[in-house]
Parts: sequence; structure tokens; C-alpha cells
Amino acid sequence: MSQKKVEEYKASKKTRKEEIAKQKRIEKLRKLGLWAALAVVVIGLITGLVITIVNQQKAKAESAADLYNETNLILQDYADIEGTATEAETEEAAEETEAAEEETEAE
Repeated sequence: MSQKKVEEYKASKKTRKEEIAKQKRIEKLRKLGLWAALAVVVIGLITGLVITIVNQQKAKAESAADLYNETNLILQDYADIEGTATEAETEEAAEETEAAEEETEAE
């Protein structure tokens, strides 16, 4: 071997430990950066999922509140128990009862 090659080999051998340590440090930082990026993505996905679930629950609660408000709990008055019949309906009912009474008197 030439003297130049021997000197280069000795110089590289002196700095070999430092270079290996530097490469290990770079590799550790690279891995740490990848894990940090993965953590950010996972946290973002979980946050989005939680926000979606919370919004759906709020929507369900609001729709349930609409189902059970006072106006929806009032039953329809099919038999006119409350006496809210219109004047025309009242007149028709009166005429029907008069006609029924006349028929019973005629018999």
C-alpha cells in the first residue's frame, strides 16, 4: 500500500467512532420525527372522530327535544271534547239533531 492510503486509513480509523455515533444520532432523530408525525396524525383522527360523535349526539338531543315539546304532546281532539268546533260544524250538528228529533216525533 502506498503511504497516502495508509495515512487515509489511519485518519478514518481515528474518526470512525465519532462518525458512527453521528449516524446513530441522525437515525434516532429520524425515527423520533416519524413517531411524532404519526402521533400528530392519530391525534388528529381521534379528535375528528370525537367531534363528529359529539355533534351527532347534540343533533339527536335537539331532535328529541322537538319531539317532546308541548305542542307535540297535545292529542288531536277527534271527538271535539274541548269544544273547538267551528260555527259551520256546530250548525250542521244542530240541524242533524233537529232532523233526528223530527223523525222520532213523526214515528
